[in-house]
Amino acid sequence: MLSRRTWLQTATALGASFSARSHAVGAHTKQTTAQTPNSGWLLSAADGNNAQPHLVAISRTTQSRYAWPLPGRAHDIGLLPARPEYPCLGYCIARRPGTWLYWFDLKQGKLLARIESPTDSHFYGHAATNTDGSLLYVTENHYQTSTRLKPRGVIGIYETKPPFNRVGEFDAQGLGPHQILFDAPHQNLIVANGGNITHPSSEREVLNLATMQPNISYLAAETGKLLELREPTDHQMSLRHIALAENGLLAIGAQDQAGLRDPDEPAPLVFTHKRGQPLSPLPANTNQWLAARQYIGSMAVAPDGSAVLASAPRGNQLLLWQNSGALQVFNAVDAAGIAWNTQAHGFMASNSGGQLFNLSLTPGAQLTALPAAAQWHWDNHLFLG
Repeated sequence: MLSRRTWLQTATALGASFSARSHAVGAHTKQTTAQTPNSGWLLSAADGNNAQPHLVAISRTTQSRYAWPLPGRAHDIGLLPARPEYPCLGYCIARRPGTWLYWFDLKQGKLLARIESPTDSHFYGHAATNTDGSLLYVTENHYQTSTRLKPRGVIGIYETKPPFNRVGEFDAQGLGPHQILFDAPHQNLIVANGGNITHPSSEREVLNLATMQPNISYLAAETGKLLELREPTDHQMSLRHIALAENGLLAIGAQDQAGLRDPDEPAPLVFTHKRGQPLSPLPANTNQWLAARQYIGSMAVAPDGSAVLASAPRGNQLLLWQNSGALQVFNAVDAAGIAWNTQAHGFMASNSGGQLFNLSLTPGAQLTALPAAAQWHWDNHLFLG
């Protein structure tokens, strides 16, 4: 049971407060009906104390709180743009190599549907919606059952109304497509292709370390046409997570699949990109890259591109760059989920210990930890609506 004080302190950090009444979050429990559709929600996958994976939704403006048990760990969770028929429709996707995607309605407080990936395919855990919310683009791996070495990275296209049909697909222009974003001003898709071959028979093992080809691909959302493709100089640096600012700055987080090869010159793990330019590593010294343990968990960026935040959960750190200046490092044990918090003009982070963190940017960057929500162990990504 989460105490009233814990709920209120959590809500304060989110820029709002719950009412005086306190409720535990329970499976399939509806506390109230959301009054501000598609606004003021915190969403994350989380394990309960019994290790049961859940989808957890907390309203920052009402008392609404939901938790639904899931068949396995989820990865990406998001809300679609509000529509009259679906003012608060969301999705959550299985962690690689999972094959399920759930649709949920926060106005009604219920799960709507479960869909499965196509035969001989699995989801990579991320999706993006178009401007009006009518389509969902999902990263997928299509593989041959008979061989582990001939997969195809695909962007599956799904309708966002019952029965949530799959209506098409694009080539991802790379292997291992992971996070995908929709660039609304240009009507483009941006895909972080990890470059790694995996197969469900070997779970998450990388099968092509010597021949990996990670990239960032820009695709026309209407046709799937390749508009631009950028590769890192190190072909074993898997590009997984991305965040996009309103000014077109793309922040990119990498995971070094080969491990630490040269302790004197560790590879950069965080890059930025603007169309027509090469990938640009953000500044950090050797010790700072070493401390990140070759692994970036999530990316977030300020809307104006002035601040970039990366989580390094294996290094128990949050990495902050402001105006592409010197790296600021904050200690946060196993913090992976991060998101821009518009209400606080800063970032929020979550960790597996159930904590939420505020990272304020003014007058000086400062990390504040909230009391742990003992009932939940937050998973890799955090969504703030």
